[in-house]
Amino acid sequence: MTESTDEDEMRDRYDQSFSRRSLLQRCTFVAGATLSACGVGVDSGSDRAVEAPDNSYVTAPPLPPFTPPPELDLIGAGRVELPMAAGATLYYWDTGGDGDAIVMVHAGTGSAYVWAYQQQTFAEAGYRVVAYSRRGYRGSAPGPVDDSNRALDGSGRPLDDIEALVTQLGLERFHLLGHAAGGGIANGYIKEHADRILTSVSVAALQNIADEDWTIPMNSIRVPGSAADVGTFNANPAELRELGPSYRWANPDGLAAWVELEHGNRPVSVAHPPGVEVSWADIESRMFPTLLIAGDADLYAPPSMYRYLHSRVPGSELHVIPEAGHSVYWERPETFNHLVLDFLDRHSV
Repeated sequence: MTESTDEDEMRDRYDQSFSRRSLLQRCTFVAGATLSACGVGVDSGSDRAVEAPDNSYVTAPPLPPFTPPPELDLIGAGRVELPMAAGATLYYWDTGGDGDAIVMVHAGTGSAYVWAYQQQTFAEAGYRVVAYSRRGYRGSAPGPVDDSNRALDGSGRPLDDIEALVTQLGLERFHLLGHAAGGGIANGYIKEHADRILTSVSVAALQNIADEDWTIPMNSIRVPGSAADVGTFNANPAELRELGPSYRWANPDGLAAWVELEHGNRPVSVAHPPGVEVSWADIESRMFPTLLIAGDADLYAPPSMYRYLHSRVPGSELHVIPEAGHSVYWERPETFNHLVLDFLDRHSV
């Protein structure tokens, strides 16, 4: 087989992949149904365990070559002064507009700057898109700390920071998207401010659920410890923990871009106030739609964890994206964006 024939076959495979992606983007989703003709599975939540978990898997093409994210537009950028922590601020950007707002809470390796793949796409779909950097992350001042570089007691909680942000922006009700540790913060906010929530989007999130049927399996996933503890899960490089192996193999340029962004996201290492723990009673009392998104190669929040969560969250929808790790919004942006926008479109006011 000649080299030119190999290139032609590879080009044909990518053409087929992009045709499948176009089909995925054209599909109309119906909550609670599996649209096999579109190759897309949607699981509708209930009060029982999922009997056919494979229905939650999204059919997606092989990972295409890396496409750099659009340049982030720092439109409507500003800062929120946090009254409970002198000197602490939150940096944010806000696309503005008259559509429903979606507020995005980043992971422990993120900041307001990680959402470049989402910002323009969500805004062009008619949404007001807001993202902020948590205290001590890129652009946000951590406020007062003690000798151990921990935020002082009484300096406010992460959920209080969300409330300060949305109050300054005049948002009465909004969609709340939390990724990873940001999902746990979002859960704490929902516990105390459920009346503000239109929908919840939980992406590879750790949840902060305190019940033992959650905490015991969670602790078995990885060896606990800090990044300084040799031999623990957190001692591994962030890109190994947070990007799936398929992505690292197929997209060295994307890997390098993610690492560069991650290294600039947290210039000040401050231990934040603890998030608010939630219980299954809190979760099961929710009266708004919830979207659950997991990557099938996620080391933090594997699909089995999200299937169990799905079985406990009333009216939830679960999607598992193949060949994606913890940073699924970055690794599979087109599939991720389509799932989120379809869900929001069906549940907007």
